[in-house]
Parts: sequence; C-alpha cells; structure tokens
Amino acid sequence: MDYIKWTIFIFAFMRLAAALGEESQKPSKLTGEQKLLKKLFNRYNKLVRPQGSPLNVSHFIELRRIVGLYSFNYVVGLDIWDNQEWTDDRLVWNPIAYSNVTLLHVPSDVIWTPDIVVVNSAAEYPRASQPTSNVIINADGSIVYYQSKLIYAYGCRTAANVECNVKFYSWTYNGFELNLINTMDEVATNYEFEGSFSSRKFLSGNVTRNVHRYACCPEPYVSLTYKLKLNL
Repeated sequence: MDYIKWTIFIFAFMRLAAALGEESQKPSKLTGEQKLLKKLFNRYNKLVRPQGSPLNVSHFIELRRIVGLYSFNYVVGLDIWDNQEWTDDRLVWNPIAYSNVTLLHVPSDVIWTPDIVVVNSAAEYPRASQPTSNVIINADGSIVYYQSKLIYAYGCRTAANVECNVKFYSWTYNGFELNLINTMDEVATNYEFEGSFSSRKFLSGNVTRNVHRYACCPEPYVSLTYKLKLNL
C-alpha cells in the first residue's frame, strides 16, 4: 500500500513540475513599454543629478497672457509656458529591444528635474495650483519638460513704457553642476486666450544669460533674465 501511495505522489509531483515548466516557457504578456519602464526605473534614484560637468539645461518661456500689471509696487503677472530640456544618461535605451518604443510619457515627479525658480518672485500674490505634468523621455535620454505656469515677479520700471525683468536660476546648483542655457534670444508669444489685451500690452522681449561670481566662492552662478517691454 505504501508503494502505491509513493508511486501516486511521484506521478503527481512530476505532473506539477511539467505544468510549471510549461508556464515558465510561455511568452511574457508585458508590452514593450511595460518592459522598458521596468528596466529603466528598477534602480532609478530621482534624488541623484544626471551625469554632466556641468549638466546642460536649456530653458525658454512662451508668453500666453499678461494677467496684470501692478505699477504701484512694480509687479507683473504672467501666464506662461515654461520649457526645460536636458539629458539623463540613465534613461537611454535601444528601441528595437522594446517593440520600437522611441519615447515615454511619465509624471515629472518620478524622475530628477531641475530646480529652476523665479528669483524675483512676488510670492504673496494668489496663483492657481499647478498639477503635476508629464515629461517626454526620448530613447537617447533627452527630456522635454513643458509646464503651464502663472508667475508674479517684481522688477518693473515705468518710463515711456513699462519694462519688467523676470529672472530664472537654479535654486541649489552652481554653474559647475548645472549650466542654464537660453534656447532663444527673444521672448516667444503664444496667445491662447480670447481678447487682445495681452497682444496690445506686449511690445517686445529679449533674453540675457548672466554668469555671476562672488568673492566668497570659486564657482559661477548662472541665471537667465527675460526682459519684457509693455505698453502702459
């Protein structure tokens, strides 16, 4: 009787092993994009800056709307598209190995992003909360981060017209770590709202790249100043 039980046990075990083997040989049901995401982000640390000495970050803004001009305290309110581009060497892949996936759309808060801020921000003015937007990652590691922003900035002067400066720089990285580059020499416009208030107010705009050095420190600090000329 024990021999029969033992034979039945062995037979059942072999059937189970064969079934598991067949299951393991079945092709993966993951898509190319799913496999790629798993590969890229398995050990990705978003707290670590991508390699580059320095890391080049391109920046430009597109003016969508002039929200307000507060000449009594020299503040301008702007609705803009904020564009930043850089390369992350950890997010590179061969599209052929992943079903010819050439780009990914992922939330910006899952990868490292530059800490570019408005230096002369008038933070006390109300603004709409900005939802987390996606970044576009290309197969060569280049990243495009396109954000809609509502900003208020000090720095307006009244003469024949109103001149306003909006200054951007990295909050924590110096110029040896992050090199901020202006993509365009002039401020672009992209009016998406009805009405001609913004088009009448905006006359021209240019971009200046500044490199500052201080007596205390050997490293440079890079900023971009967007100079806007507006009608009164």
